[in-house]
Amino acid sequence: MVMSTNISQTQANISISVVIISCERPDYLKLAVDSVLRQIHQPTQIIIIDDCSKADYQPTLQSFSDDRIIYYRSEQRCGANSSRNKGVELSSGKILGFLDDDDIWNETFLKEHYTEYLNNAEAVICGHSVLGNPSKQQINLQTKVTEDELRKGNTFSGMSGFSALRDVLLEVQFDNNLNNGQDWDLFVRITQQKRRFVNIPRPLFQYRKGLADGITSKAKTMTFDESRIRLASAYKHREWLGENNFRQRVADQLLSFIVKKQNKLQWLSESIKLAGFIATFIALKKKLVTSL
Repeated sequence: MVMSTNISQTQANISISVVIISCERPDYLKLAVDSVLRQIHQPTQIIIIDDCSKADYQPTLQSFSDDRIIYYRSEQRCGANSSRNKGVELSSGKILGFLDDDDIWNETFLKEHYTEYLNNAEAVICGHSVLGNPSKQQINLQTKVTEDELRKGNTFSGMSGFSALRDVLLEVQFDNNLNNGQDWDLFVRITQQKRRFVNIPRPLFQYRKGLADGITSKAKTMTFDESRIRLASAYKHREWLGENNFRQRVADQLLSFIVKKQNKLQWLSESIKLAGFIATFIALKKKLVTSL
């Protein structure tokens, strides 16, 4: 049975913890933390989870003189989801906001998310713009995250636009077994629990594209075996998705960044084999349109 964790509108000064995960990017981390420190609505705690980086983080950490900042370094590389779960464990706030080290929050991010919790939200997502290209945005105009919408894929934003009540995340934890689609998987499980999941249809953070270790760059050399591993979230929710939506998600995943990939015909053949011709045709059409 799901217990209600709603916050009364009369409650004030609800504590917020921010969890920033980082791996080998101390310079980007500084920009991310700076964006948190510039928030109109300030958090009570800023937790940095370093996923066993070899890079020296001390100069970046020493540039901040704020006792709200907690730094934790994992002893071995454990991945983004395990890092986020560790952040939840170390947090003390009733609300948790998540930020990847390469993204930047706009100054009103926490203020607008906080307002939704005063109106009894249990989880919140918002839109984003592309860092350096503010006219390029991803915004879903719906004001509620629904199962029907998520069956189409993640038409919302990623983890840097997400926050939730700590109680929710202690029950619906990040899946450490997934290396792709972690945000979509979490959103699905939150909506399955009938939590009040709100979407703010405005770009409240800046998403950094084009990193050398980003998925777009990796897509050029990704093998079929690596791509199959990325399908784990779809197979996990196959029954919930329904067969048509499942096939479409598989095709969408396999043909991601198809214009960047080598051996395009082999990728199309792989998609047809696993998802069918119709799903592959629809996915290819979408990828070609978005690449124009």
